[in-house]
Amino acid sequence: MTISVHRAGALRPLKALRGKHLGVVRRFRTVKVRHGGALRTVATFAPPLTASVSPSTATGRSYSNFPVSVLTTAACSVVGGQAPFAYSWAKVSGATFVVTSPSSASTYFNSPPLGPGQTAQAIYRCTVTDALGQTAQGNVNLIATNHGENP
Repeated sequence: MTISVHRAGALRPLKALRGKHLGVVRRFRTVKVRHGGALRTVATFAPPLTASVSPSTATGRSYSNFPVSVLTTAACSVVGGQAPFAYSWAKVSGATFVVTSPSSASTYFNSPPLGPGQTAQAIYRCTVTDALGQTAQGNVNLIATNHGENP
């Protein structure tokens, strides 16, 4: 259910609600009403959801004279929103890496097999959805290199 208010000549959805109690302005997290003897939640408010991926560039390297997959890692951090959160990692561009945990906040990426002197690059995006349906995204630039023979 969406609670709307009439403002500036139009009906607009209510995104936040504040009230003063004992001289202190506080943010409401939920609005409940009693209907038919039962207390029901009619609205839930949460701070805006933001996401970021750390590191913003993840590098992996190997020293091998034969093709190898190189491992890199990244973690998606969330601020705001309302738990629980759902995570989804997807390729935006570049080489296709294997995402080991595509529905987790943290994951490892395996590069395609790289021969000596080869590099694979890609951009992957983590999309986070909170319990209220808000979404936020963060990207990571992946760079994997096989340097060939160990120096």
